[in-house]
Amino acid sequence: MLLVSTLTTATLTADSATLSAVVEPSTGAILLQPRRAAANGWLWDEAAWASYNDSSYLATGWARLEVHTNPDADDATAALAAGMLEGSLTSERIYQAAVNSGFGPAYKLPKNISDFVDANAEFIAMMSATAKRSTQADRAYWHQVSLVYAQLQGIHAGYTQAAQAPMSKLPPLSLNTILAMNMGDELGNFAGYSPGEGVERALPKFGDLQPFLDAGKCSALIKLLPDGSDIFIAQETWSSFESQLRVYKMYDFPYTLTGQPGSARVPAQRVSFPSYPAAIASGDDFYTLSTGDRLAALAPPSAPTPSPC
Repeated sequence: MLLVSTLTTATLTADSATLSAVVEPSTGAILLQPRRAAANGWLWDEAAWASYNDSSYLATGWARLEVHTNPDADDATAALAAGMLEGSLTSERIYQAAVNSGFGPAYKLPKNISDFVDANAEFIAMMSATAKRSTQADRAYWHQVSLVYAQLQGIHAGYTQAAQAPMSKLPPLSLNTILAMNMGDELGNFAGYSPGEGVERALPKFGDLQPFLDAGKCSALIKLLPDGSDIFIAQETWSSFESQLRVYKMYDFPYTLTGQPGSARVPAQRVSFPSYPAAIASGDDFYTLSTGDRLAALAPPSAPTPSPC
């Protein structure tokens, strides 16, 4: 499948931008274009659509992004399209976040980290392929992992497309930069790792990652109204000032569990969470899922355990 094709401009409203990702029938290329209204909610060739509001950042401290994938689209195509939409719509903030976090265009990952990222990508591809002949649980797990990676590849492709637009002043960023921006907390663990005696397989000791060792986050405050009619949520992030380019995201991804014909849908098709440009996870570990009360049936209720900050 081709990743990108034409360069387009988002549909602009007073305070938001909306794009649609459609699949070109003859080539399979994913095209980004202004979204047109559809009578049944989806255009016949539409794999995903997204809306981004950046002006709310100055008012509330949060930009807002929502991305929807078509349940009739192939999972891999939908994931790639979702990433491309996010990468294109949030391209300016992605560049700013990369510079703020030390991953600007002039930065190169240390070779051992870059080698690790490459090897990890190859491992994901291998396991996703071999799991198709394995158990149902393995197929579901590696199918979802492959969709995460496809979405990250899409973010890089969407950013690259925006950077190559005629009037753009954005410099190129590598795929490994996008991946590293999603591995920040984990890279800090590698940076401090030093194999001791008796370790049969010594992992490389990563360097040049001091900002990740110094980072820390903690949130949130939750209050249920006395009559149970509503719940109020406030979030506090304890981190460095340069990390405060925040995006509140909502992903509506009705993927199948395994990607195979007849597969059931994933339980949590919609998730909302506080995040950062280019990142597809929270980092603050705070999510609202569409599963709602269905998760309560999986385990008996218990008293909440305070999370150490």
